[in-house]
Amino acid sequence: MHIFLQEEDFLDLSKDALCRYMNSKDIECRELDILKAGVRWLMHTEDRMVFAPEVLSCVRLALFKTPELISEVLRLEFIASNPDCRKLVDEAINYSSNPYSQPLYSGSLNKARASETLILLEEGTRLPGRYDIDSILFMIKKQN
Repeated sequence: MHIFLQEEDFLDLSKDALCRYMNSKDIECRELDILKAGVRWLMHTEDRMVFAPEVLSCVRLALFKTPELISEVLRLEFIASNPDCRKLVDEAINYSSNPYSQPLYSGSLNKARASETLILLEEGTRLPGRYDIDSILFMIKKQN
């Protein structure tokens, strides 16, 4: 877990500062740790629960696998019982359950956090069309 998320000062952040931090693409920790930090912030005082949907929307739930969403997210009563939070989780479950539809999703909630462009090709993967790795790298450099 990112060291700042473990400090007591983290709990004193305003909701807007928390969301800006949680939305950052440069946080170098697991998405589960970001979820746990958001839950910790929400539970610090009872009056923060009204912000649960907004805070949960900063977590890239689409990066979780379905079993993680069920065991780590839906087990939290305040998430399971809040219709807005539940909708976010249901959308993430739908995303992770339909791998062939994933390319149709756009937005930051299904993108890995990284400050650089990363490409991961599994050995033996066939690329669509007639692209070789040099063509792909050229296209990425052209976009940046």
